[in-house]
Amino acid sequence: MLFRKTRTSRIRRIAAGVAIVCASGTASGETVPVDMAIAPAATFNTMNMTLSATFLGSTKSDSDTSTVTGNVLGNLGIAFDESGQHITSIDTLELTGGHFAVSDVSFTLNYGFVIGKVDVTSKGLGGTFDTPNPPGLVTKAVTGYEFSAADHQTILNQGTFKAQGTMLVGAALPQNPMTVDLSQEPTVASGSGSGQIALGQPSYANGVGTFSVELMMPGNIDQIVYHDPATATVRVKGTGNFKAVGSFQRAIQPYKSSWNINGGGNWREAGNWAGSAPASALDQAYFLGALTTYPIAMINLDPVVPTTVSGIVFDNPIGYYLLGGELRLEPFSTSLPPAIEVVHGTHYIASGIRAKGELRLSVNDGKLVLGTLSLEKSDAGTPPSLTVTGGGVVNLSPLSVSSDTPGWALRVNGARLETGQLMNQPQLTIDGGGEVQLQRHTRSFILSAIDIPQAGEMGRLDINDIPITVDGGSGTGQQTLDTLTALVKRGRNGREGLWKGMGLTSSMARDNANTGVGVIANWYYPPGSTTPVAIHENWWPGPVSADSVLIKYTWNGDANLDGIVNADDYGLIDRGFISQKGGWYNGDFNYDDIVNADDYGLIDRAFIAQNAPLSSDLSLILHRSSFSSVPEPTVISVNIILYLLTFARHRCVRCRHDSRVNPRKCGFFVRRGSKYGVQWSHDGARDESSEFPVGRARLPFHKRHPSDLLLRGAGPVCRTFFAGLWRRSQLDQS
Repeated sequence: MLFRKTRTSRIRRIAAGVAIVCASGTASGETVPVDMAIAPAATFNTMNMTLSATFLGSTKSDSDTSTVTGNVLGNLGIAFDESGQHITSIDTLELTGGHFAVSDVSFTLNYGFVIGKVDVTSKGLGGTFDTPNPPGLVTKAVTGYEFSAADHQTILNQGTFKAQGTMLVGAALPQNPMTVDLSQEPTVASGSGSGQIALGQPSYANGVGTFSVELMMPGNIDQIVYHDPATATVRVKGTGNFKAVGSFQRAIQPYKSSWNINGGGNWREAGNWAGSAPASALDQAYFLGALTTYPIAMINLDPVVPTTVSGIVFDNPIGYYLLGGELRLEPFSTSLPPAIEVVHGTHYIASGIRAKGELRLSVNDGKLVLGTLSLEKSDAGTPPSLTVTGGGVVNLSPLSVSSDTPGWALRVNGARLETGQLMNQPQLTIDGGGEVQLQRHTRSFILSAIDIPQAGEMGRLDINDIPITVDGGSGTGQQTLDTLTALVKRGRNGREGLWKGMGLTSSMARDNANTGVGVIANWYYPPGSTTPVAIHENWWPGPVSADSVLIKYTWNGDANLDGIVNADDYGLIDRGFISQKGGWYNGDFNYDDIVNADDYGLIDRAFIAQNAPLSSDLSLILHRSSFSSVPEPTVISVNIILYLLTFARHRCVRCRHDSRVNPRKCGFFVRRGSKYGVQWSHDGARDESSEFPVGRARLPFHKRHPSDLLLRGAGPVCRTFFAGLWRRSQLDQS
């Protein structure tokens, strides 16, 4: 008798349900895909297989163990709370596919010499999953969610069972093997019982929530491989417990929490918010219309634990004031970096701010005033940056901005940024009609680049009185100098008036006609040399390289940017006049690309007017010995005799008496050879209060500024020599 195939198969289905902590909030119904892996695990994913056969009333059995691997694919119908970024319920489960595999097993049943034996082996058993009438319902249970396994099916459609017998049946001895090929005749079985799914602690990154899923189920196999009512029945059964682990992802939105009281209070008090208090990068804080009466609302941050959010929005005409503790701004995602936005009103954040990655400041209508700001790299190592946009004003503390990365990017588009010192050499870009105004009397700093595109709506950099060093870069110093000179030219000679144009300007130069903004390269070539030499080895705020470009608000005529107009500068303008080279260092102080009488007029007027150091020169006056200047051009020494002759023929500006007739009537008179210079009043009386030490040089010049000593009508060479002697006498005294 030959074996006969049957199509009876039962494999109990893997089922799932999810256990979560529910929270309040508006939830949206949706379907999310889930992929769970079936992998070997302790006490799970093994199946105890048993072969049994009944022949002529005698039953025998044999057992073996197999492992189950593969994956389960499905869809979960969930309700998701957008405000809290969590799942509030799981409602349905639909199995859509996947694959499982059962390791091979073999059995032998021995009925003795007279009856014989039967051998059964499996090869490559496997299949997939399905929900015939989707979706299957999921219900809440005591410890999670459950569903009925009967709603889902297991399709066994891969592999074979092979049976071969050596049994004595009458006079026949059948030896032909019988094979059940499941790929040709698949079997389908519905599950029984119930299954569960547990949802682990979610994680959030880059605007996506990842929810881990753990699927647990009981399972079985029940396959008849041979059946003959007259002779024998051969059956394979398997039972076990299975676990599948996976995850699904869902895009999330920041949790928006609004300040909900008419006044100030503590940030961390949940009762002050419509919702929970913002406390992570998943949260955004909104300060809107709850404040309806003055005064400004004071919001106190935690003084110990930093307050972390991804964004803050202000929109109130009265204003909010955040103070105390530390405010940390972290990105919600790569496409949603940390940001502070002002829609309307003037608002303050006095707390120290620490931002990660790109920080965006937007002021549409109003003003945002910030304290210290520290920028850090992102978690992925991306350099920090600061972008300021809108049509309003952002005011930073004089301590201003620091960064953990040299060369960080600062861009101002459309808005106005009032700032002090910018640390760690940022790259500054101003476009879209934006403006950066450096606050007066703050410390100088170094920029790695200044980019103010001249196409489109041009921006403006107002340095006020702050010296700036721009890193020229390897081999690009001349290009940097040319670019910055063009920007200063636009700023000085704008159509709106002197120093009122776009580009690079100074509001202090706008208010003082004897001052301007000088841009020079920090190198020059000595006569006969092709090797550049640094003009200043030390400059604001310290040592400076020879390939740098220097920018400074100073006196017109201060060609070398050392803070004073003296013999050095007259020598430089004379040399520029002879060579007809443009640029501030060559004496082109009005940036018209030529050195002419206009430039000599500027330097002469500034020479007379410089009766006190400009604010940016205070450090130079206090530490004058730390600065080195360009050697005086040799042309000056050739004109010493001409100067002396000119001095004998001209009158002093102060008293306008002929110094050849009555020297005591000139305020310039000094007793030669004495330790003290003595000034005489206009009536010839000696002014004892004006005595001062001349020093070891014993130069016949009193302590008055050189503008009091300038000879009216003297030529520029004579004035150059005179100013040089005065400066050296002052250096000797200091």
